[in-house]
Amino acid sequence: MQKNQRIKIGVSTHQGFYQAETMVGALGTENNKFYGLLMPEELLNSQERRFIRANHYTNVLFSAGDSKVQSALVNFSAGGMMVYLVPKLEEMLHSGQPIKAQVEIDDFSFDLDVKLAWQKKYDNIPFVGFQFTNLSPQVQGALALLSVRFTERK
Repeated sequence: MQKNQRIKIGVSTHQGFYQAETMVGALGTENNKFYGLLMPEELLNSQERRFIRANHYTNVLFSAGDSKVQSALVNFSAGGMMVYLVPKLEEMLHSGQPIKAQVEIDDFSFDLDVKLAWQKKYDNIPFVGFQFTNLSPQVQGALALLSVRFTERK
């Protein structure tokens, strides 16, 4: 990047994804230093979340057929969750078998059918997003209440 270069940025929040155009205001003088970005005049809501997303860290046990693998939850909503993509979970994704996830959130245990929604790397760390499928209204409601509870605790 260059000083005064125009760039687009995105900011993910609990309720949506916002985008803006800004400029590079300063450059770091050493390796691994951050760029200084000018504060944008406005952030445009480009995608509102259907469900509030809450950061919460706990273990998740995935199973498909006879395989089981554990990963760590990063965040969740009433619609899905984000976890670290560990190598054995990636193998499970390639198996083509239906995947179930077991997770405990605030002393509530959930057995969830999940399907792959996306895979991404943030700062060279692989993550994967799962969408919950076949949720009963009661389970979806419980997850929605828990996600609100966790976002209000901050």
